Amino acid sequence: MSSGVDDDARIIGGDLKDLCKRVLAYQQLLNRVDKRRDMRLVDAIVKETELDADALKQGLGDALPRIEAYMQRVYPDAMPLTVKEDEDREHQAKRYVIATRAMGTTRESVIDTAFFESADFQELRKYVDGFSNAGSAPFLLSYEEEVAELARLEDMVNRVIEDAKKGLAIQRYKGLGEMNPEQLWETTLNPENRSFLAVRIDDAVAADQIFTVLMGDQVEPRREFIEKFALDVRNLDV
Repeated sequence: MSSGVDDDARIIGGDLKDLCKRVLAYQQLLNRVDKRRDMRLVDAIVKETELDADALKQGLGDALPRIEAYMQRVYPDAMPLTVKEDEDREHQAKRYVIATRAMGTTRESVIDTAFFESADFQELRKYVDGFSNAGSAPFLLSYEEEVAELARLEDMVNRVIEDAKKGLAIQRYKGLGEMNPEQLWETTLNPENRSFLAVRIDDAVAADQIFTVLMGDQVEPRREFIEKFALDVRNLDV
């Protein structure tokens, strides 16, 4: 892969694999942030501005036109933006409620000091800073005799994944009992492939308490647990 602006900015082999992993991690984190704020808006803020908690004391300034231009180019279905400004007296800064369009309805995202100070935003900014070695758009993805020009790193990674899946057959099972004997041997029983992970319960009392809340007969404690932690869940098996 190389940048369309700088032909010397070539990334191949292990470096390309590492870049793909970091871009995927960035996308996964954006998906988690989307539970509270429109990920499209957050993506634009992180990539197109230098906004942080200190800058918010002066307001959005000239950052808003850059956010709008990026979203118009990448997420036109989210436009137009509607911005409401308010005072955050606790932090002596500005607080914004920005409305975007989503599935024909309006979605509001709060952009304030708490957002910029959150661990998720700090991690997103680190990811984007780490993408600088990939150059700037457009990106050229070349393999064999084919060259594809892509507008974003995310598009490049999605193209790599799509091409990597060609010729593969992917099957999913709810349990090991659904597999044929040959499949069970290849994926689970073969000593050359299998992995054993030790599971230890360091706090039996705490484990018993959480098990009772989630699996017990009392509905109200379970409802309170779900309402409290629903937006923080990362891996959900349903």
